Amino acid sequence: MQALINTAVQEDNNKLYSYADFQANLLNNVVSGNFNIPGIATLMEARETFLLNHAEWQNVPPGISNVSPGTIATLIGSSVPITAAVTNATLVRLRFRFNRAGIFEEIPMFDDGAHGDGAPGDGIFGAMLTPNASGKTDYYIYAENNTAAMFSPQRAEHEFYTLTVTSGMGIAAGAVVINELLAANDQGITDPEGQYEDWIELYNTTSSDIPLEGVFLSDDAANPGKWTFPAATIPAGGYLLLWADEDQSQEGLHTNFKLSKNGEEILLSNNDGTVIDEVTFSAQETDISWGRCPDGTGAFVAMSPTPGVANSDCTTLVGEPGEGRITLRVFPNPLVMGQSLTLAIHSPAVQEGYLSLINALGAELYAQRLLLHAGMQEIGLDVLNNLPQGLYWMRVATATGVISTTVAVQH
Repeated sequence: MQALINTAVQEDNNKLYSYADFQANLLNNVVSGNFNIPGIATLMEARETFLLNHAEWQNVPPGISNVSPGTIATLIGSSVPITAAVTNATLVRLRFRFNRAGIFEEIPMFDDGAHGDGAPGDGIFGAMLTPNASGKTDYYIYAENNTAAMFSPQRAEHEFYTLTVTSGMGIAAGAVVINELLAANDQGITDPEGQYEDWIELYNTTSSDIPLEGVFLSDDAANPGKWTFPAATIPAGGYLLLWADEDQSQEGLHTNFKLSKNGEEILLSNNDGTVIDEVTFSAQETDISWGRCPDGTGAFVAMSPTPGVANSDCTTLVGEPGEGRITLRVFPNPLVMGQSLTLAIHSPAVQEGYLSLINALGAELYAQRLLLHAGMQEIGLDVLNNLPQGLYWMRVATATGVISTTVAVQH
C-alpha cells in the first residue's frame, strides 16, 4: 500500500508531514511537534500480540472441510445434497443465493443420514438444495459451538463456493405438476379472445423458476410430443395457465389439442421421453374443474374452478360428479357494468344457505342468507354493478357442501 501511493506522496506540495516521515512511519514512530505518531507496524504488531493472547481467541472453533459439490449434472427441479465434514460444532448452516445481487438465505444442515449426508453421526453434515434453473448457485457453510464460530470459505460472504448445474438435462419428475384442469368450460373464465375454452393449470412445486421451453404436453400417451412449449417460464411456487383449444395463433399459451369431457390422459414430459407428470381423468361436469387439493401434492377432487390461484378450499364440492350436491352457475359472465347478475343454484334438498361475494384479496364484500328449495332456482343480484373491474368469487355454503365460482366484472 505504501508503494502504491509513493509517487503521489512525493509530488504532493501540500503535505502535512515530510516524505521522509512517510517512509519512516511504516516501521517506526515519528515525532512531530508535540505528537508521537506510532509506526503502523509498531501499532499493529502490538494489537496482534494482544488479540492472539486474548482468552476469547483461545476458544477452538469448529473445523469445516471437504465441502462439495461444485459442478453437477442434474434435472431442473431436482434437489442436490450439499455436504461438508464438520467437527466440534453444535450448529451447522448452509447459506445460499441464486444470483450475485441476491441476499444469502439459510437452511440447517444435518448429520442424520436423511439429508444426503451419509450415515448418521459420521461427522458429514448435509442439506438438500434445489439449484436455480439459471445454472449457478453461490453458497457457503457456517458452523458454531458454544464459544466460537467458523465459515467456509473463511472470508464468506466475500468468497463462496459455486454450484454449477449442467444444462439440457430436463425437468425432474414432480417439479412441475398438472394441478387443475377444466374439460367443459361453459360459463367460467375466458381466454384473451373472450372465448370459453378448456384449460390446464400447471404448478411449480419447487423454490426456483423453471423454464419450460422444449417440454412436451400431450393428451395421447402414444404421441407424447404432441405439443411443445414455446419460450415460457413457470415461477417458483407459482402457476401457469394453458388454453386447450387448438388456437395456437392467439395470444397466450394455446395447445394444439382440446380436452375431452368424457375423460382422457394428460402427459407432461421431457424431450427425452422421461415423464414429469401425468394425469388420467374420467367424465367431467360442465364448469366443474378437476384439481389437486392441496396444490401440487394432494389427490384430485371435483371442485369449483380456481385458475391461476391456490386450490385452498378442499371442501368446495361434496362427493363425486353425479352425486346429489349443491351446484352454482352465474350469468352473464363476464358481467358488463349496468347488467344484473343471475345465480342459478341447484340444491339437493330444502336447506339454508349462506351467499357471499369475495374479492381477489379474500375480503367478503357482500353476504346474504338464503332459503334454498329442492331443485333449481334463480336469484338476481345487482351488488356487482358498482364494483371495480376485476375477478370476484360468488360462494354458497350449505350443510351439504360449499360451492364457489368466479365472476369477471368489465366496464
